[in-house]
Amino acid sequence: METLGAMLDALSLRSPESEAIAYAPDDHVTQRQSWAQLRTASRRAARVLATVGVTRGARVGLLCPCLLYTSD
Repeated sequence: METLGAMLDALSLRSPESEAIAYAPDDHVTQRQSWAQLRTASRRAARVLATVGVTRGARVGLLCPCLLYTSD
């Protein structure tokens, strides 16, 4: 797969409700996201990037702390 989006598409089609992320600060899980939810968040982020001028084929770097953020 060429892109993170393509990978998330494939995984969310194969098992949309399976757990993709379990956030566990202090050794207990406080938040979970399925592959479908992660794909939705990814698509939302892609739309935001597009609104600021990022186009298809542009390279985008990610700096991700060990925290689970949602825009919900």
